Amino acid sequence: MDYFVFRNRIIFCALIVLSMAASSCSSDKNFDGASSNSGITKVPIPGSTPVANGPFDRVYLDNSTVVVSAPTVKSGESITLTLELKDGGGNPIGVGGQTVFFYYGGGTSTGKIRQARDPDVKAVYTATFTGLVSGTATQISASVNGNLLNTAKPTVTVTPGDPDATQSTLAVTPSTTVVHPGSRTVTLVAKDVNGNLVGTGGATFSFNHIGGTSTGTFSALNDLGNGTYTATFNTTAAGTPTRVRGVINGQTLTQEVTVDVN
Repeated sequence: MDYFVFRNRIIFCALIVLSMAASSCSSDKNFDGASSNSGITKVPIPGSTPVANGPFDRVYLDNSTVVVSAPTVKSGESITLTLELKDGGGNPIGVGGQTVFFYYGGGTSTGKIRQARDPDVKAVYTATFTGLVSGTATQISASVNGNLLNTAKPTVTVTPGDPDATQSTLAVTPSTTVVHPGSRTVTLVAKDVNGNLVGTGGATFSFNHIGGTSTGTFSALNDLGNGTYTATFNTTAAGTPTRVRGVINGQTLTQEVTVDVN
C-alpha cells in the first residue's frame, strides 16, 4: 500500500474518533444543562428535541411543582391540584403525554383524587381532590412516569362540611317510654355528608312529632355551639306511639325516634 494513502487513512480514522468524542460531550451538556454530577434528577421525555442554545426538553423533578387551589376544603367539596412540568432552567417544557399521578399522605385528613389526564395546556396537569374525613393537614405530591417529585409538598386540611340530614343523628333520653305527665330530652347531633361531626353551632333547627295519638310539645331549645342541639319534649296526652323528628337548616333528618307516652 502506498505510504501516503496509508497515512491519510489513519488521519481520517482519527478525525472520526475525535468527532464522536466531541459529539458525546456536547450531548451530555445539552441533556441537563449542567455537570453530570450536579445531582439534578431528570426524566427523559419520549421524542424530545434540543432547545436552541439550551438543554433538551426534559422533566426536572427538582423544578416541577404541585400547587393546590386552596389549603383547606370542606368534606364533600373539591379543590384543584395542578402540576406544571419544568426543565432544568425552570421553564415549562411544553410537552404533554406524560404519566402523572397525584398522591396525599400524612396527617389524618383524607380525600379522593380524580387523577390527571393528558393536559389541554401542554405540561400542565390538573386533578381534583374531594375531601372525605376531616382531620389534620395532609401533604400533596405527584409522580411523573413513576418518579416522585423532589420539590416541597403543599398541604391540604379537610374540615367538616355542612350539616346533612341523612347523616345527622337523633336521640331521646333517658328512654323512649315516658309516663304522662312527663318529659324527655331530645338531642340532635349534626354530621356532614361523610359522617364527620360538624363541631360548630349556628344552624337553624327544630323538633316535631308525627303519627300516633300521643302528644307533646318541645321547649328549651338549646344550641350547645359544638354541633349538638337539644330540646325538652313535654307530654300533653298519653296514647299510641308517636315519631319524634328533627329538622336542621330546613331539612328533616332521615332518622326518627319512636316515643311511647303512657
